[in-house]
Amino acid sequence: MKIKRKLFRLWTGELTATLLFAVLWIGYLNEFSHLAFYLTTFSSVYAFIVLEFILF
Repeated sequence: MKIKRKLFRLWTGELTATLLFAVLWIGYLNEFSHLAFYLTTFSSVYAFIVLEFILF
């Protein structure tokens, strides 16, 4: 029972981090339009997708 609770906390934490990073990414794109070029380059988007995949 203790292991299930620990794994559930870890899973929900990783899911929360995944969603939070996605919200922050979109927020940065909307708030700092002068950085949009750097945030939407192939390498930045690829790194973001890999991060999201690892967290998910």
